[in-house]
Amino acid sequence: MKKSITIGLALALSATLFAGCLNSPPPAPFTPEPASGGTTAPVDVVTSASPKESGDGADLISGLSDSGFWIFSVLNDITLTEDLYINGDFFRSDNPASGVYRKLSLYAQDADRNVTAQYTLTVPNIFVTSTNMRIQEGTVRGNIFVDAMGFELYDATLEGDITFATRERMDSAKLGRGTINGSVFVGTADAVTGASPRESSSPVSMAHALSSDGFWIFSPLSDITLSEPLTISGAFYGRSGDTAGEPYRKLALYAQDSDRNVTDEWTITVPEITVESPGMLFNYGVISGNVIVDAPGFRLDGCTIEGNLTFTSQEFMDSADIENGTVSGSVSVG
Repeated sequence: MKKSITIGLALALSATLFAGCLNSPPPAPFTPEPASGGTTAPVDVVTSASPKESGDGADLISGLSDSGFWIFSVLNDITLTEDLYINGDFFRSDNPASGVYRKLSLYAQDADRNVTAQYTLTVPNIFVTSTNMRIQEGTVRGNIFVDAMGFELYDATLEGDITFATRERMDSAKLGRGTINGSVFVGTADAVTGASPRESSSPVSMAHALSSDGFWIFSPLSDITLSEPLTISGAFYGRSGDTAGEPYRKLALYAQDSDRNVTDEWTITVPEITVESPGMLFNYGVISGNVIVDAPGFRLDGCTIEGNLTFTSQEFMDSADIENGTVSGSVSVG
């Protein structure tokens, strides 16, 4: 059962490891900064209709993307059915001299800057890569994964867990003025719990995680159906990220217990998957669709492809290892 916390936060490590765990001791307990300051909101929130404020979920997604704005203010409660990505570095008031800063304002205020209303953002997960990102006032119902320095909760409530990609990211965060009704994690494993962009049941999250801007590993949490073809792109080097080694990337289509026994396998239904990442491994589960491999070092381990497997060159086919997998259709070069 999760425990509501405001000043003291419970630090825990993820218990579920999809591809082995790191043999390192847990980080020291995290103590956030103490609350300080006044009760009125800074003059950041915009006050007139603009692309920087809206009550529409699509505007929120666009406004917090890497082509969005340094600030976005909601005008009412918003519910998103897909994960939200906050990407890109911005400057306060778009002025480089003011420093890197970004803000999500979940409140309204009057002419004297007194907060007059607070709003709730309901979302499966929020993934933050923007430096010095502040969420101010209001409530976020969902999990947050932070892979950036300087994240801040300012008089905001999080009804969910927050996971930092590294201890350094967590140590740079400012959480003392926030309320977290959940736990704080450091993502030190191959895949962390549901707050991680490395695992999800969302088709949108899966497509992002397997793009060139994604991660070395992705683990679905259930069967996923994609209506459009999927491309797996970018070179990755496993958990260590050591570019001196061989490229390695993994699609883990299974769940496992604390002893790493496989407890369930998932099916990805998709018209076609094109693999452009070298050293790509499909581990367990089922791919219901055709697979085209346009990279060296492709592997199957316990995975079934219910479709055709086509290599774009003989070289790529010769470098593949599919003996531990099953292909129901043809295997060819084309």
